[in-house]
Amino acid sequence: MTPSSPPLSARRSASLALRLIARELISQRVRLVFYAACLALGVAAIAAVSGFSAQVQETVRRNSRLLLGGDVEIQDVRLLPSTLVEAARARPETRGLALIDEVVAMARTPEGTPRLVSVHAVSGDFPSTKGAHITTPANVLDSPENLRSQTAEQAGGMGGVVVDADLARSWNVSVGGSIEISGTPFRVVGLLVDELSRDFTSLALGPRLYVHRDDALKANLVGNTSRFRERLLLTLAPGAVPQDTVDALQKAALAQGLRSPRISHHETNAGTSTRPLRNLAFFLAQVALSTLVLTGLGAASGLGEYLRTRLPDIAIYRALGARPWLPTAVLLGVVAAVAATGVVSGLVLGEALRVVVLVPLVGGLLPLSLATDVVGAVAALDIAAATFGTLVLLCVPLLLRLQKTSPADVLRGAREPASGGVSGRIAAWLAGGIALAVLAALFVRHAPNPKAGLLLFAATVALFLVFRAFARALVSFFARNETRLPPALRLSLAEISARKETAVLSMALAGLSLFLTCLVQFVKDDLLTPLGETSARGKPNLYLVDVQPSQREGVVDALKARNGGADVYASPMVRARLAAVNGKETEGRVTLGARPLGEPDPEEETRRAREREQNLTYRFTLGEGERVVERLDEPSVPTLDAQGRETLWPADATPRAEVSVEKAFAKRAGLALGDTLAFDVQGVRVEAKVTSLRSVSWQNWRPNFFLVAHPSLLEGAPQMNLVATHISTSEAREDVQKTLAQSFPNVSVLDAAAIVRRVADLSTGVAEATRFLASLLLGASLLVLAAGVVATRASRMRHYAILRSLGARDKLLSQSLILEFLWLGGVSGFAGVVAAAVLSRVFASEFLEVDASLSLAPGALLFFGAVGVNIVVGWLSCASVLRRKPAEVLREGS
Repeated sequence: MTPSSPPLSARRSASLALRLIARELISQRVRLVFYAACLALGVAAIAAVSGFSAQVQETVRRNSRLLLGGDVEIQDVRLLPSTLVEAARARPETRGLALIDEVVAMARTPEGTPRLVSVHAVSGDFPSTKGAHITTPANVLDSPENLRSQTAEQAGGMGGVVVDADLARSWNVSVGGSIEISGTPFRVVGLLVDELSRDFTSLALGPRLYVHRDDALKANLVGNTSRFRERLLLTLAPGAVPQDTVDALQKAALAQGLRSPRISHHETNAGTSTRPLRNLAFFLAQVALSTLVLTGLGAASGLGEYLRTRLPDIAIYRALGARPWLPTAVLLGVVAAVAATGVVSGLVLGEALRVVVLVPLVGGLLPLSLATDVVGAVAALDIAAATFGTLVLLCVPLLLRLQKTSPADVLRGAREPASGGVSGRIAAWLAGGIALAVLAALFVRHAPNPKAGLLLFAATVALFLVFRAFARALVSFFARNETRLPPALRLSLAEISARKETAVLSMALAGLSLFLTCLVQFVKDDLLTPLGETSARGKPNLYLVDVQPSQREGVVDALKARNGGADVYASPMVRARLAAVNGKETEGRVTLGARPLGEPDPEEETRRAREREQNLTYRFTLGEGERVVERLDEPSVPTLDAQGRETLWPADATPRAEVSVEKAFAKRAGLALGDTLAFDVQGVRVEAKVTSLRSVSWQNWRPNFFLVAHPSLLEGAPQMNLVATHISTSEAREDVQKTLAQSFPNVSVLDAAAIVRRVADLSTGVAEATRFLASLLLGASLLVLAAGVVATRASRMRHYAILRSLGARDKLLSQSLILEFLWLGGVSGFAGVVAAAVLSRVFASEFLEVDASLSLAPGALLFFGAVGVNIVVGWLSCASVLRRKPAEVLREGS
């Protein structure tokens, strides 16, 4: 073919384009594989998390009725009115009705160690969903009447109880044996082997026991003086719509003047119960999205550099008579092939990571087996399609510029494609805008609400722009002062300056990746470190609830005799309900209609915070780890007591109707300084003004309260005491529990050490999953670096050949190469670590409300490790460049 040859036909051009695409993919396979692998890693991270999240949601959807125990639930922290129960029974779609009272109590065998248990007093058609319980002997819980008939002929009319099988084994008790619950004897009539109808939490205060509701009432387990939750479960006829029943019962409750019962159906209940898992999935998704952003930018940058290097080939094709669109179509086909390979490989890898890594690490947080027929790759198809389209779209403006570049300009020595003029700039801005919109949509999709998603998207973009501006300023500064630098450093900076945009992008991505990785590590440490310090620092690990005022002195003395000299903390506790805020009743905001599964409702959060049962205490001084952050009337000098502790109120005899509120609870409940709160204290209305807001260090494990009142307000109210102390060994704690159970059978004892162990075990899976995604993030950064090196390999080879022909020694080139990658990964990486350390402190103290302790070791280890690997990867990527002979390279270049 000659320059005067006629243009090829459309069919022959298309056939030629396909052959050229195949040829290009083969000849450039090394660099193109890097770009595809880079993209695959990011897609794999988000595909694995999306697949796991879809697996959890599908599991919850299928089992939501079993998890609730029925179709519709009515719940309150007091006895439900009989009128509402009858209204639910009279509904035509109702097929079963079960009433359940849940109360925490102490249980023991005559010889065994007392244990805190969750007692469920049941009556009616329980369980509402068959198959929710498996017991031995069989069918004990098919009807609650079996709990009574099993013991009807036993001496003394002892009630029957179904005991958790694990608890029975630890007590060495079997069917026919007896246990005591809060001092009342019960006969064991069954063992609870398995149960699905439970909340999505591994932090339950104790194993479950089932008794008949009549027996619980006789034993005073349920009543006006006990703390319990009552639930009415409805089973509906097949085909009935649960939301219609919920709406009807809410209207009936309002008509009866009942506003506090919470009415929901099994799907919305499951959405609320799985909030911890959804929060975990949200956190993992943000890390995975960050990985995808890094790899997407890296792949786009590498492909852009690759397209620029093909400018001479485009000129040759055009000079030989190829149609103007042919070279562009070939390169677009190459870009599409690389993007498709990366996306498909990422989906396959993501599915493998979901099954092999995420499910074993965090799947155990669910109380049931995950659905196995969910394919994670299908759940991430929309993300994969968006990634593919965005990557191809980002390359289109550059392809258009390449198409507009004339062969004559290239042959005269042009190294960059034509500017493209106004249309080129419009295309670039349009492609960038669409890419940002797609990215924002992904963040919103994986966030708990659109506002949070947009904020995280804006924060990610802002961080990238900050690191990019920092890197650009750094490169410009050294470029202006390179004459004062040593030769090796000057050569490394010259190499960076020669590819300024690519180098700036690599530095920004390195800084962002180390920032995100260190931020994850620092926040994780802030959350988990307090769990490991409870024993070392002597923090309370044994809590006693329901200690009556007359028992307080005896309980404190008993603890002091056995706790080895540790402090004993005793706080009065008054149970109350927040009845009104500024004269407006807190009840009555019943929301009709359904919300999507798992979608948060800020108004519902505020309503729950206000209408939950409140535990108040009273005292003059601040506790250790508390501080006043805002006062209604700020004194010039804080008032101190005789021991030097800051007081909430002057320690005088003046009665004050005032209360101090913990700041996070105030925000959640919509309370502010100056608000007037009305409390219903067991039928007595008490009003107080909010005069201060406090911050509380919850991880000190001492008795802390959201609401602290002036002593004159609550001293005469019905109350109990919360007592806490530290006892080192589990044997000593068991001994204390036995002693207290004999002397004070009404007191509930909570061994916090067991809860800490459960939290630590739970956190291990979360930490491992986080560490896994963080490693993907660092791997993505390294792949981006390697892809950038491969993209500039040809120009770097020619540059080194010229330097060596001018007398540069291999040692000098090697030193400059090491310094170059040290600059690329080290400088911005150091800035990322510092930024992560600062922001993690703010995040931990302001949002997580934990004590932030700056530990430089994890950040330093990550920094030096990442920089070291950065240098190794860069060196290996350029090793072949240093081995080429200058004459050989220059002959190829000519």
